Amino acid sequence: MYLQQVNNVFDLAWNDSVTYGDVHHETEVQFSTYNFEEGDVAMLMATFNRSKENASDCWRIAISD
Repeated sequence: MYLQQVNNVFDLAWNDSVTYGDVHHETEVQFSTYNFEEGDVAMLMATFNRSKENASDCWRIAISD
């Protein structure tokens, strides 16, 4: 943003005629809607925590060999 002298990430030049906002605005809206309005936060946190535990277990196995 500093190099392109813009204050909004959506105004970043993707190329000479397209901005980041042109490319990614719709997916940003969809992800935000899911994350803040529709997502099952408890299930997502449980899945994240289980994945984190699994990664830790794998790491412990890898460094013990």
